[in-house]
Amino acid sequence: MTDGAATPADGGLREYVRVLRRHKLLVLQAVVLVPLIAFGLSRLQDARYEASADVLVSHQNLANSLNGIEDPVAAEEADRLLVTQALLAGTDAVASRTVRAAGVPDLTVAEFLDSSSVMPRRDSDVLRFRVEAAGPEVARVLAAEYARQFTRYRLQLDTQSLTRARLQVAARIRRLRAAGPRASNPLYQTLVEREQQLHTMEALQTSNATPLGLTRTVEQVQPRTVRNVLLGLVLGAVLGIALAFLRNALDTRIRSLDEIEDHLRVPLLGRVPRPSTSLGPNRIVMLEDPATADAEGYWMLRATLEFAAGERAAKSILIASALEGEGKSTTASNLALALARVGRRVALVDLDLRGPTLHRFFGLSTRPGVTDVALGRVPVEEALIDIPVTGRGDPDLGGRALSVLPAGSREHNPGELVGSGRALDVIASLQDRFDFVIVDSPPFLRISDPMSLARDLDGLVLIVRLDRTSRPVLREVERVLAASRVEPLGYVLTGGEPETAYGYGYGTEEEEHEATDLAAVR
Repeated sequence: MTDGAATPADGGLREYVRVLRRHKLLVLQAVVLVPLIAFGLSRLQDARYEASADVLVSHQNLANSLNGIEDPVAAEEADRLLVTQALLAGTDAVASRTVRAAGVPDLTVAEFLDSSSVMPRRDSDVLRFRVEAAGPEVARVLAAEYARQFTRYRLQLDTQSLTRARLQVAARIRRLRAAGPRASNPLYQTLVEREQQLHTMEALQTSNATPLGLTRTVEQVQPRTVRNVLLGLVLGAVLGIALAFLRNALDTRIRSLDEIEDHLRVPLLGRVPRPSTSLGPNRIVMLEDPATADAEGYWMLRATLEFAAGERAAKSILIASALEGEGKSTTASNLALALARVGRRVALVDLDLRGPTLHRFFGLSTRPGVTDVALGRVPVEEALIDIPVTGRGDPDLGGRALSVLPAGSREHNPGELVGSGRALDVIASLQDRFDFVIVDSPPFLRISDPMSLARDLDGLVLIVRLDRTSRPVLREVERVLAASRVEPLGYVLTGGEPETAYGYGYGTEEEEHEATDLAAVR
């Protein structure tokens, strides 16, 4: 790979950046609005506090230990034991004890269980009891009482079997006493010894749960305004980016020059604004008012086109667009007028035989044209019409004129006329007489004529309109150009606002006089 060569990853990254820049307002709105919503919802929440207490869990069976019997439960996995104890702590029995002991008004067992949790701490034999409440002190009391009541409940469970056994032995002893003499009865002596042993074991039995105390701080868990706003910021950024790419996928219109250049890979010759509404329909700015800001784009286009055409010695130039309505006829007319105003001999030819337009721009609706010359009905000299290029307020330009060859009579099969080469013969005859032959063609994604013409003419200029051309259309243009092996001189961007064309205009009366003087020099 050579230095400076772009990789596919670079192109993908540029595309991502381009999408975000194009929809930066949408991303910014999401980044601002989502945290604001999170802040507002946080302010609406009631304050809640969480306190926690730890309990050390162990397992011992005093009876088995005294009798030298291995406890099978002690061999169980520690994690399983802790999970079991956590489930035990979450029972109604422990919760009801806690609610009664804490004495919190209007707190039910169900509400307490909903606002509390017991979870094993990682890599330890400790259970953590968490309780949420409306106040920090209430949360502290409930957490401490929860741990205490679980410890007592667990002690009760641990001694319950010993107590039950002692009571059963005591009942047997009472029955033996009621039966008669018992001093020499071996069973009676054994039962008395067993009762004493059970009393001793019951007294020695300790709880397998030991409170370790409260955590030092009581944490406010609701509302967590700062956390919610930060999460809203992250969520807003993710949502904004997702919406930007979704909108970009749904809106296929071309929004930037970079997108066009990535597909066409040809230079930008010029940018021209959409026609001013003050001109009225079918009016040409280079003919009506060439010293205004609206005309400046065509002056720049004239200069760049002459440079590009000079490198290829191009005289016959086809002005084409992918679809109708992109401004090719308007661009062709204004470009031809700009060339004629600086003294170039220019012929403007209307080869859009299916939808001719130029005759309306120059008031030539009943004149013969290309079709009549190609079919030998009239000579080309008779069909050409000279249009004076002097505009409003212009000085005398020495009789300079633009020669216009309209479409002429409507033919049943204009494609055959173009494909037969007769139209090309007309253009070839004009090349010998003019410095430039500007040809207006039909949309080449609708009709095949333009690509047939482009292979035989000296140059092709593509017209691309920002608010009309879509990415799928641009990809199809790229495919057609590759298939036809036509390399355009460049492309012209149309449809922008005047300030987005070249950013050059005249606002004061003094500046307007300067513009008129500049046009005279040109």
